[in-house]
Amino acid sequence: MVQLAATFGLFFLLALLTGLCYSRFDSLGMLVLLQGAAGMVLLLSGLLLVLRRWRYRAWVVMPPFIVFLLVYIGELSCAFATGRPVCLEVLCNVTPENLRMGVRLFSAGIIGGMLILLAGIALYAYLYTRKLNVKIAGRTAVFFLVSGLVLTLFCSPLTKLAGLFGDIWLQYRIQMLDPEAYAGLGIKINATSRQDIKAKPGRNLVFIFLESLERTHCDDNVFPGLTPNINRLRKEAICFDNNDNAPNADYSFGGMYAALTGSVLINQHLSAGLNGGVNPHIGSRLSSFPWILHKAGYRQVFILGPEVKFAGVNVLLNREGFDEAISCGDNSFEAAGDSWGCSDRELFEYALPRYRELVASGQPFHLMLYTIDTHVPDGFLKPSALRYPAEPGGPQLLHAIYNTDHEVGRFIERLKDEPGWENTCVVFTSDHLATANSLSARLDACGERRHLCFALNAGEPKIISERGMTFDLAPTVLALLGVEHNFTFPLGENLLEPANPERLKRERAHAEAIRSYTLLNSDLVLDRRPEISVRTSPVHMLNIGGVSFPLYLRQPAVQGLPDKEHCLVLRLSPFRRIAEATWCSDAGWIEEISRGTKDSDQYIVFGQSAGPAGRLPGAAGKKTWILGFGKQGKWICSTGDEVEALKVTGDLTLNRE
Repeated sequence: MVQLAATFGLFFLLALLTGLCYSRFDSLGMLVLLQGAAGMVLLLSGLLLVLRRWRYRAWVVMPPFIVFLLVYIGELSCAFATGRPVCLEVLCNVTPENLRMGVRLFSAGIIGGMLILLAGIALYAYLYTRKLNVKIAGRTAVFFLVSGLVLTLFCSPLTKLAGLFGDIWLQYRIQMLDPEAYAGLGIKINATSRQDIKAKPGRNLVFIFLESLERTHCDDNVFPGLTPNINRLRKEAICFDNNDNAPNADYSFGGMYAALTGSVLINQHLSAGLNGGVNPHIGSRLSSFPWILHKAGYRQVFILGPEVKFAGVNVLLNREGFDEAISCGDNSFEAAGDSWGCSDRELFEYALPRYRELVASGQPFHLMLYTIDTHVPDGFLKPSALRYPAEPGGPQLLHAIYNTDHEVGRFIERLKDEPGWENTCVVFTSDHLATANSLSARLDACGERRHLCFALNAGEPKIISERGMTFDLAPTVLALLGVEHNFTFPLGENLLEPANPERLKRERAHAEAIRSYTLLNSDLVLDRRPEISVRTSPVHMLNIGGVSFPLYLRQPAVQGLPDKEHCLVLRLSPFRRIAEATWCSDAGWIEEISRGTKDSDQYIVFGQSAGPAGRLPGAAGKKTWILGFGKQGKWICSTGDEVEALKVTGDLTLNRE
C-alpha cells in the first residue's frame, strides 16, 4: 500500500543520510539504522491495519509516527553536527551555551531538520487520513505489528535513547553537583579551589615510588630472600597491604597522577594517548597532596633517573607546586649499563646530599624519588651488580629487584644517622602492579596481587587491611604527616580510618561521574581576545591568555621547540577551546588553512620560518621563528630570533556575537 511505501522511503532516507554523516563509515551501524527504520514502518503499518475499521485510527497512529520521526531527525542532526551517533557524552554536552553556539553554527541544518519534520507531518496527514482500500488478512497485520515491534526494540535508536534516560538523569544530578548523587558513587565534592587551600605543616616527607615492585615480590614463599631489607623495614612500619591499581593507574604516569591527586586520569587528560603528555588544565581547579604541602610552606624536590620531561611529568610537577624536578641522569652521573638515565644506586647517592640540604634549611620539605632499575620486562642491571643468591642464573629482573632492595636498605640506614630523621616520615609505594615481565607466571600463580606500600617513622608498626587504591595515598600521606588542611579529595580516603567502599567500584556510572566532576573543575575556555606567546620556562609551552599548552614533540612526550621540518598547528573550536593539536610537516596544508573562510576556522601556528610555518601570509624572508593567529584567512603574525619575544593577540569571537 502507498502509506507503507512512502513511510518506508522517508525513514530509509533519514537512516541513510545519518549513516553517511558519521565521521567513520560503519556498515554495520548503517545496517542497524536501516533495520530500525524498517521496524518502525512495520510497526506503524501493523497498527494502522489492526485499527483500519476505526475512524479515529489516524489520530492513534500519529503520536508514535511523530516520535519515530523526531528520533531519526535527532540521530541525523547529531551525526551532522558531531560525526557521531547520539550517546551519553553528546547529550551531556547539550548545555544552554552550546545550544546557542550550535544555533549560530548550524542554522541551515536546523532549518533543514524543521522542514523534514513539517514535510513528514504533511505526508502523514495526506496519506494516513485517506480511506484504506486494501484487503489484508488479520494475521498479516499482526505479523507486521509483532515483527515491527521486535525490530524497533532491538535495532532502532529509540531503545538506545530509552536506555539512556537513567544515565541522563544521573548526569544531570552530577552536572548540578548534587551531593547525594556523588555520595552514592563514593565521590566527594569539594567547594574549596586550589587557590583557597589553607594548610599547616606537619612532619617532613621522603616519598619513594618503587617501579613495578609489588608485595608478592616480598613473599619469601615465592621469592625466598629476594627483598630482605624491605621485609626488615616493613616490621618497623605501618603497612598498607590491601592497595590495588586505581582506574587508569596501571602504568607509571597514571599511578603517579592518582597517588598525587587523590583522583584518576580521564581520557581528556591524555588526548595524545598514554605517555603522550598530560593536558594540565584538565582538573586544574582540584588540589593534590603536593599542592597542599606547597600551600603549607614545604619545599618540594622530585628526583628520578630518566628524563623528567618524559610523558609530561615535569608539566604535572610544575602544576602541583614542586620547586625542583631533577633527572639525576643529567647531573654528571654515568649511565648505568643499559639503564634509563641513572641506576637506583646513583639515584639514592644523589638524593642523600639533597636530603641533608633540605634538613639544614630548616624549612619543611618533601623529597620525592622514583626508582627505575626494576622496570619491566627484564629490569636494568650493571655488570658489577649483586646477584640474587637463590637463583644466580635466574631472570635479570630478579637480580634487579635484589639490587634495588639492597639500595633501599642502605639509603634508609644512612638516613637514620642524619640529624633530621626523627622528624621525617618515609613512604614507600609501588607505582603500579607489575605488567607483563619475565616473572609474570610466578606472580599470577599467587592469586591476589597488591601494592607494596609502607610508611616508616609514622607511628607504631601495624598492618592496615582496609582495601584501598592508588588514589588513597594522597589523603593518607597527609594524615601520616599530621598536615592540617581544608581540602576533600574526590576519590582518595585516609586508610588509617574506615573508608567508603563505593569509591572502589569500576562501573560506568563511576567513570562518568569522575569524568564530569574533573571537567567541571577544569580551566578550558580561552579568553575572547587572548594574548598568545611562547615560553621556555618552567616548561616549553604556548601561553594562550593564561591557558598553557605544553609543546609535546613526540611519543613518549617531551617538550621542546619545533625543528625545521615541523610546526605546531592548534585548531580552536567555536566554543573557545583547543579542539585539535597537530605537528605538521606538510607546507601545503599550512597554505590551505591560511586561506580558511569558515566562521569557525581559527588556528594558531608556531614554528620556524624556514619550515612549513613559513607558508603563512607575510612570513617569507622573516626571522627564525614565527607565531601566527588566523581567522577566516586573516592572519596576525609575529616573527623574531628569540621565541619568548613572539606575541600576538587573537580574536575568538564569532562574527555574529
